[in-house]
Amino acid sequence: MLKIAGAAFVILACGWYGITVSQKYAYRPRYLRTLNSALLMLEMEIIYASTLLPEALLRTGERTSQPVSDLFKKTCELMAGDCRYTTGKAWEKALYSTREQMHFTRADLEILNSFGTGLGISEKEEQVKNFRLVREQLVHQERCAEEERLKKERLWRTMGFLIGTTVALVLI
Repeated sequence: MLKIAGAAFVILACGWYGITVSQKYAYRPRYLRTLNSALLMLEMEIIYASTLLPEALLRTGERTSQPVSDLFKKTCELMAGDCRYTTGKAWEKALYSTREQMHFTRADLEILNSFGTGLGISEKEEQVKNFRLVREQLVHQERCAEEERLKKERLWRTMGFLIGTTVALVLI
């Protein structure tokens, strides 16, 4: 009886681990989509409403869901709280402090970091180009993330339970 309970525990634990890993593949495309929408809001605030950058970041953060909103709010806080942070440095620091929550890859971070470097330091026409470029790149990353999710999400779920069953059979 104790062996059966132990085997069931091993199967459930491994299955739970597989489900947890598979959820990370589901979060990334969702957060990329949310970030893309947030960048469109930020563009509208800066370019068309002529809102100052810190206020535009704060407004965008307030209208966006977690954890993407943290990126915009943290950037605003860093810009307002400490004079040594330029917009690019504040964006970079906020991006790297929130990257774990959003499950972004190195390529995602490079795209967003290069966007942040040019944020607020050029004319409106250049800003529009910068926003459009980053949104196109994020759409591409979202497609890749969705393909990866379709491939790996089910694999991880299945493998978690299969490995748990295998380990349980070996232990019995």
